[in-house]
This record gives sequence, C-alpha cells and structure tokens, in this order.
Amino acid sequence: MFMVLNTHAETRDHLIYRCDELHWECVEPLDYKTCKETRDQEVLVGVKNLSCAEFEKFPSARGCEQRVLYLTTHNFGTRFCMNDVFKEKELIF
Repeated sequence: MFMVLNTHAETRDHLIYRCDELHWECVEPLDYKTCKETRDQEVLVGVKNLSCAEFEKFPSARGCEQRVLYLTTHNFGTRFCMNDVFKEKELIF
C-alpha cells in the first residue's frame, strides 16, 4: 500500500488576506506573489478597496494555519484593505 502525500498543501505557508472575499488564507508562493503584484498595481492606478493583502511567510504550512486561527478569533480589522491614499482622506472628513 502506498501513501500519497499532498505536497501541494505543504507549500501553503504564505499568509494573505483576501479583501474581496473577507477571509485569511494560507497560500502557495505563486499565489502570494500574485497577490502582491495585483495589490501593487491596484495602488498605482488608485483603486480604493484593494483585492488582497500579503502578510508573511512561515516556516511551515502548520505555522501559517495557526496564525489564521489566531487572527480569526481576534478582531484584527481590515483597514489594510484600503489604499493608504484614501485612508488619509477619510480621516479628514
């Protein structure tokens, strides 16, 4: 009998927040990079509500999952989903 390891899940050690879906997620390095590139482009063109936010890389997928559990049980807020340019404007008004 052979055991098939899901190596795909083992690489989900990068933490992002999907602003458009309102949830934390551990993703693969490529998805993390895509999130970062998309966010950078959205900031450049002046999008107010960004689609995602990249946070950090963990030594393991388990470490990332533990952080997600912590963040979902504590009200961390989602202010990081808004473009910084608009944050200042909203504070003034």
